[in-house]
Amino acid sequence: MTTVTTVTPSTGYEGVPAVRKPSPLRIAGRVVLVALVFLGAWTCMARGLSRLGPERPGPPSALAYATSCDEVGPISRGGLGYYWMCTAEVDTNVSGKYDELKTVRFGLNELTPADIGKPVKVIGSKGKFRRDVERHLPWWAVVPSVAAFVGAVLWAHRVRQRRFRPPTKPRGAEAVIAPAVCVRPLRTPGAPRFGDHVIFPNDWSRARFWRVTGVIWTVAAISGAASFVLPSGDPQDATRAFALVGSLAPLWVIGATPRWLGRASNRTELTVSRINGIGWQRRDKLGFMLSWNDIAEVRLVTLTDGDLILRVVDIYPVDPDRRPDLQSLWELGAELGQRSLPPARGAHRIPEALSDAAADKLRTAMTTVFPERFSEYSAQVS
Repeated sequence: MTTVTTVTPSTGYEGVPAVRKPSPLRIAGRVVLVALVFLGAWTCMARGLSRLGPERPGPPSALAYATSCDEVGPISRGGLGYYWMCTAEVDTNVSGKYDELKTVRFGLNELTPADIGKPVKVIGSKGKFRRDVERHLPWWAVVPSVAAFVGAVLWAHRVRQRRFRPPTKPRGAEAVIAPAVCVRPLRTPGAPRFGDHVIFPNDWSRARFWRVTGVIWTVAAISGAASFVLPSGDPQDATRAFALVGSLAPLWVIGATPRWLGRASNRTELTVSRINGIGWQRRDKLGFMLSWNDIAEVRLVTLTDGDLILRVVDIYPVDPDRRPDLQSLWELGAELGQRSLPPARGAHRIPEALSDAAADKLRTAMTTVFPERFSEYSAQVS
């Protein structure tokens, strides 16, 4: 039985191309955890903003006389918990006479049932009023939001480090790859096209983009339909606001796709250039650039194991001894599911698996730039 050589990269190319089957329970658990963290931070912020201090001294600019109050909760614009939202008649004439009355609905806990029938000092303009009191945002209202943001950054960093760390031992038994079948032989040209082709390995396809958008649209449609059966007030406003945000999903979901995530220096890129050759870069680390004079063949290999699909790029150099700095990529294997795959003998393997969209872009780039050096193979893993 052939053994897999464990390579400890020395030039920053940590990790191997990997595809794993997502666990529905893990995905559901993460969704629930994110929802709870979001609601918790939102609740703390709302509680802090609705916390009232002592009444400020001085003559009133307006007086409010609460007429009715409704208790909203357990989920409202204030997150989790119950709040009072009161309707009051606001007298903007400080004489105390009902000369210029306006019916105003106040925010969370600005007024309570204890204020019904009593004059309360308020400030505001253009129909928006609030209680005239001292306000100090407590530390516990801000810390959860900051902690959630810092935690998300640290979690993303940890996931990236675990994904790109060098493997110390094979995961499970070594898989056997059946003889590869040539799908696209060398010298298969495409339509002429010039310029550099920048490919993001985990780019989203149109099908995936609209699939995610469709799920959000479905939830937004349910929320919008629920707003018509809920009583008027805070629950109805909250569901309609969520439906509105969800209806704009194509505009903000695009921000989650790899091509739009931050600056180019913060992304993993595979560049195919007619002039410079093939380059690979990850996260502010200069990867490598191989000129076409050093490349004998660029091979896109699709490995399948049941419903798992792994797409890797193997670059076969003309002279392996010309680039000793790429030795860490020489025996780079891959992981499909929980099994380790052997490396491609005599090839530098890009340490990143390609999505179907990225593979299609690489296929287009190579067949229009250097089709005589691009081939494509497929194989089964057993």
